[in-house]
Amino acid sequence: MTARLDAAAPGAPPRDGMEELIARIHRGHHVASRILLSRIDVALCGVLQAPSDDRTSEMAFRHAFRRLRSDFMAHMASQEAILFPYLRELAAAAAGAGFTPVQALGESSPLQRALAQPDHDEALLHQIAVLDASCGADPAHVWGDVVLELRKLQADVIEHLRVERDMLLPRAEQLERRVAARARTR
Repeated sequence: MTARLDAAAPGAPPRDGMEELIARIHRGHHVASRILLSRIDVALCGVLQAPSDDRTSEMAFRHAFRRLRSDFMAHMASQEAILFPYLRELAAAAAGAGFTPVQALGESSPLQRALAQPDHDEALLHQIAVLDASCGADPAHVWGDVVLELRKLQADVIEHLRVERDMLLPRAEQLERRVAARARTR
């Protein structure tokens, strides 16, 4: 019996196409992250409305959360507006159904810029961990909903980064190399 080379090994992640991986990140993680960020914002409003002896810490938390939300929203928007369209163009070019994106021939493609910023992802996770740790000693009290939603966000971001690092970006690098090599031989 001959095994198919493109078949996934048992227990291995599925070998989704580029469009499926983009959809998995966008519809699965970006949508979920936006919902979780909104829930955290609402829960934080509840914390700020409750009586408190430490408004300064709560306002510092709110400021740090807004910075996290802003950074993460910018990250997702950049992927959706720049990286994902570029990867779709690469996939079409690799399949012979589209033109070679000019960026694939240079060193500053959207993919190369994404690969050059691995610290950004770790910084997002660090920001979440710092926020989680600063919620106070009794998270079941006023901070309970904030902590719960932060931990859901952290789990979602970890899974998002796993899919991105282990599946999407390696596949995209292969496509980019293949498309660039084909374009150079024409």
